[in-house]
Amino acid sequence: MTTEIDPLDYEAVVRRSQKVKLDIVDTLTLEAPVPKDPDDAKLLLNTLKALDSTAISIKRNSIEQDKGDTNKAFVESLEILVGRLGNANPFEKGNGGVAPDLDLSSIPEFETVPGEETIGLVSDNYNDFMKRMNPVMNSKVQDEPEDNTE
Repeated sequence: MTTEIDPLDYEAVVRRSQKVKLDIVDTLTLEAPVPKDPDDAKLLLNTLKALDSTAISIKRNSIEQDKGDTNKAFVESLEILVGRLGNANPFEKGNGGVAPDLDLSSIPEFETVPGEETIGLVSDNYNDFMKRMNPVMNSKVQDEPEDNTE
């Protein structure tokens, strides 16, 4: 019967191996839900584990396929949207090589708050920085517990 299955047909191979595993489970549980022989019980548990792993992998693959389809649809819709908004390089052929003009009247007047322009500026040189940081670094070193693992 295995010669009838195309080894490159993933779904057919999985269906066949799952059927064989289910046949093993049916044979082992024919007399009782759990076999009395430890070797048969171990074989049953391993077969059930293989069945579960395959089923989970198939489900994971279908979820990943759905994610891929969703991402593809998003990218295609984004491509259409960007195309409609005219996001073309003005320097490519066909656009005349002229950069678009910006209407400066659409930009509001820029006002700063007092002190805003100095936030984030650093005017320290190396020596000033080290004078400020040495007390901080020395206090951190003193706060660390001593290592007594000799």
